[in-house]
Amino acid sequence: MSAIAGYISRLDWQHKIRYMQEQRRHSYAEYVRVLGYFSLGAAACLFLLYLANLRAHVYYGAKHLSFLGYIAAYALGIGWGLVRLRKWAAVMLALPLCAAGLILGTLTIAKGHSLSSSVLAVGWAALLCCPAVLAVRAWHGLT
Repeated sequence: MSAIAGYISRLDWQHKIRYMQEQRRHSYAEYVRVLGYFSLGAAACLFLLYLANLRAHVYYGAKHLSFLGYIAAYALGIGWGLVRLRKWAAVMLALPLCAAGLILGTLTIAKGHSLSSSVLAVGWAALLCCPAVLAVRAWHGLT
């Protein structure tokens, strides 16, 4: 009788561990969803900047900054995908930011700047790589 009780107890612990792992996986996915909402907010701000620049271009002959519209559309697509927890959106968010961070860190170290500016640039590079780490941690919770 004790062997059966021990087996049931072990199954119960395995179930609890699996449940805790699932909860942790979903908590990382929720962080990805928060990044999606942030991206949607950034897309709205960039679109408003694009509209303001378009107005300034028409009325005052200012430079036409059409890349703001392209970046707003990109951020809108990423935000929509991250809110829906899609893997393609996590990749689209992580790769450009990680590449920019690596390029920034490499160029700063290669130029031979002072130690304080190098530390600052490498810190920014590490910060830009954080969404990639979060995407990897939440990968199984994404669809």
